[in-house]
Amino acid sequence: LIAMARKSSGDSKARILEAAEALFAEHGFSATSVDAVAKKAGVNKALIYYYFKDKNALIQSLFEAFLQEVMDKVRPEGEPRGRPGPDQIRSIIAAEIQRMESKKQLLSIMLMEAFKHGEHSDFLFTFAKTAMRHAQQGDENSHSARYWLFEFFTGFLASLTFVTLKDKWCRHFSCDPDAALDHFLDVFITTHFQHHDEFD
Repeated sequence: LIAMARKSSGDSKARILEAAEALFAEHGFSATSVDAVAKKAGVNKALIYYYFKDKNALIQSLFEAFLQEVMDKVRPEGEPRGRPGPDQIRSIIAAEIQRMESKKQLLSIMLMEAFKHGEHSDFLFTFAKTAMRHAQQGDENSHSARYWLFEFFTGFLASLTFVTLKDKWCRHFSCDPDAALDHFLDVFITTHFQHHDEFD
């Protein structure tokens, strides 16, 4: 019975987080009420406050879980770090974009919050730093401020906006999503990775 109660508790919390993520992405953080989250999750509002202090704690929990997921994928120390070839680079980027697409809603929230002033507006940069460190398998202190500026605005942010806006772009311009990904990879590799040698 205790195990069943714990499973039910975990399921309720997961439903709340799933509902919050969907509503925050659709309507924005500020425009989403706790009542709306409770209704979509099919739970009593009091249960949300049992798990989370307030709506800020809800979005923070989503962000922290996503950040932990990225950190769990960081390459272990001692694993070979040789320079990948062109085909391998393309495969790596395509895989990263696919992984980002699985969390497109949360990335959309981060992007929207980054344009605001508030305690969650800097989380995009925290996430970006972790993701970029993972991509480079290195310490941010081993590169210059210019390098991280380059990585964020021409690498991470380009990938993020592609992932979050690709479907709308394809609907608006009536283009095939797979073809759009191929074109993006062609341009991204040519423009972004062409300048990587400047920082070696």
